[in-house]
Amino acid sequence: MSNFFERTKNVADGFVYFDVIDSTQNYARKILADGCTDDCNNICFIKRQDELPAIYVVAACHQTAGKGRLCRKWVSKPFESLLASFATILPSSIVKNPSYNGWLPIIAGLAARDSIIGALKEFGSAQIENGELPDYSKISLKWPNDIFIGDCKEGGVLTEIVLTPKTVAGDIADSNIGVIFGIGLNLFMDKQSLPIEEATSLKMHYDNLPDFAELGDNIAARLVENLRIRLGKFVKNTNEYSLDLLKEASEACWTLGRKVIVRAPNDDGLGIDAGVDDSNHADAYDVGAKSFTSVEGVAQNLMRDASIQVRKDSGQIITVRTGDVCAVRI
Repeated sequence: MSNFFERTKNVADGFVYFDVIDSTQNYARKILADGCTDDCNNICFIKRQDELPAIYVVAACHQTAGKGRLCRKWVSKPFESLLASFATILPSSIVKNPSYNGWLPIIAGLAARDSIIGALKEFGSAQIENGELPDYSKISLKWPNDIFIGDCKEGGVLTEIVLTPKTVAGDIADSNIGVIFGIGLNLFMDKQSLPIEEATSLKMHYDNLPDFAELGDNIAARLVENLRIRLGKFVKNTNEYSLDLLKEASEACWTLGRKVIVRAPNDDGLGIDAGVDDSNHADAYDVGAKSFTSVEGVAQNLMRDASIQVRKDSGQIITVRTGDVCAVRI
């Protein structure tokens, strides 16, 4: 596949592709931890002239050990899903700040949503059930990191933090930290191939789609550009842009207004109310949680720090800073 991901390669600051790999996330993590280059010097982090964060992509046609949040497996077959990790380096003052770092997976989710919608528009895709133009409001985000079409999961984001050698050697408060957004999107999976009943794929909703190579490349290239712009705004003016994110994410949030069960990690304050430190705020840290607490109620509001408020049947308002959400079926 000499031309596979050609558009993505042209817009990314670094790119490497594998027909088969254990996990794009593992490879991206190793590059960051080893000093931002692989054995063949395929990726080398450089400073962009426009001062926007550089985005480096590790993509694959098939993963043998893909993973999602909380150590779950990401199940896929070749030529069915977009599988890519988008690595960057951001200021530790943002990445380590619990007032802001909860926005990182949401930024990636919004970028993925933008990219899907942009691709559907470019290819003139129509809804299968009625042949009309897509209702883009049906493409939404389930807090904190899933992409939904209707009431089913189309994709997900795994956000991980990696200390680079410079970060380890220097003063972590004044240095940069590697961040990887592992993004998996179901493109051409049939219903029988999906791992759970509540999953879906673009193929099941839209026609007039191009082949896997063209669609995957189009969405991945858009993701590079969307992530770069959004992260650039976030780094330049974190406080102000978090308000923009709050408005946009609230409008696109599938979770709000629904009765849900949130499983929050027990490591420190259960991810609930009392506040959590950065050791279990982002997805990479959730993996270390040994136990969880469930909160059931109606999801009310997203908050300034990207947490979500849940109103229990008793009327008590619980603020959840990180967790796994599922809807209560009535």
